[in-house]
Amino acid sequence: MKLLFCPECEDVRKLGYSRTTFDCGASYGWYEKDGHCASIGGEALVIGLDNNVLVQGLEELEEQAHLRPVIDSYSINPQLTAWLFAEGYKRIKRVPSHLTKVEEAMACDTEYQICMEAKDDE
Repeated sequence: MKLLFCPECEDVRKLGYSRTTFDCGASYGWYEKDGHCASIGGEALVIGLDNNVLVQGLEELEEQAHLRPVIDSYSINPQLTAWLFAEGYKRIKRVPSHLTKVEEAMACDTEYQICMEAKDDE
């Protein structure tokens, strides 16, 4: 799972197939058609989470709901880790902020093709 982080407003949003823009306007991004490659813009950073560990932890919380005391928050899974995708990672395309919407779409379509070729090489 990929999450967008905006250093400007320090908010986190789920990356989706439609453009997600932060309220501050400093960062935005979206998944490409394949659900693996992403395009980001502005100050956005991409955080990764292991979907399987997250889902396992949530399932365990649900199964044990009747055993734990009512508190404000719970640990999901001690094995849940997050990482920051490095600038230039082959599946993350930073879109130059000076592009128009049409240029942005064209750049992303080209980058999507490059991303798919990189995916095929794996």
